[in-house]
Amino acid sequence: LNLMEECKSERTKLDEPTGYDDHCICAFDRNTHDAWPCFLKDSWESTECDTCNEHAFCTKDNKTSTGHKSPCICAPSRFCVAYNGKTPPIEIWTYLKGGPPTEDPNFLEAMGFQGMTDEVAIVTKAKENIMFAMATLSMDDREKLSTTKRELVQKCSFNGKACDIDADFLTHIDPVFGSCFTFNHNRTVNLTSIRAVRLTIHDKDEFPFPDTFGYSAPTGYVSSFGLRLRKMTRLPAPYGDCVPDGKTSDYIYKNYEYSVEMPAAVSAVDLLRDFVNLLADFGGQLGLWCGISFLTCCEFVFLFLETTYMSAEHNWALYKKKKADKEKQKKMLL
Repeated sequence: LNLMEECKSERTKLDEPTGYDDHCICAFDRNTHDAWPCFLKDSWESTECDTCNEHAFCTKDNKTSTGHKSPCICAPSRFCVAYNGKTPPIEIWTYLKGGPPTEDPNFLEAMGFQGMTDEVAIVTKAKENIMFAMATLSMDDREKLSTTKRELVQKCSFNGKACDIDADFLTHIDPVFGSCFTFNHNRTVNLTSIRAVRLTIHDKDEFPFPDTFGYSAPTGYVSSFGLRLRKMTRLPAPYGDCVPDGKTSDYIYKNYEYSVEMPAAVSAVDLLRDFVNLLADFGGQLGLWCGISFLTCCEFVFLFLETTYMSAEHNWALYKKKKADKEKQKKMLL
């Protein structure tokens, strides 16, 4: 058997080694829990490698490399990993070993983890604890623990102009997400919060006012607009040629313009017509009474007779009821 075959079994990563003949060093993946490749501990060689990538895999002989060398350990198959010898290797059998946690029971009870076995519930509770812990800190401490503006926003431009990352973004500390940055927070500067196309329809001789008479076409949507032209031309007295400049004077009286309020002398005209209105109203009522027909008079007579009959019948019923009550009382006394 060669050295690699002695350590290729999956069982070796779960059992604690008993001696040097079964003590192996492996490249361990924490996500998949795969241990490969594995070689006996004494077969690994401590040396220096020319290049190492972000996954700590190294190449010992790289002729194209011109940088400094990094400490590493290499297996007989020329497989190398970065290792400086200062940190002891992870004991896989301890890392993968199941069983109850070894934390302090008082700490677990204080943090709310007592009796929890579900991973989702544990993660949710841990997030809540982090939120509460962050809420107790000051704003300066929260900002120091979170991401800075320069780390999150690498480059910014607005309307073809470079943004000032430190001045254009307002920092807001959130207990869950940490530092949140609000752009366009200062309304005094020349920025806008509307994301749309502003459409204004105006005459060629008019100055456009998109803020007052404009319509917004939102981004991400297909917009359609209907147009209707209404043109007004004012004519002066005696209704001759058009007035191109829109002049409002000399329409009715010379040297006067239109006014919202009416003169007081015009409102006094109603007082001169009060008597005429009284006669007109009286004449209208007289015509109504003169137009009453014979059938209408008969209806009034029938209404009077029917009302009298109903009233007499009601009173007669009350009289009979009272008389019956009196006779009943007399019989009871006898």
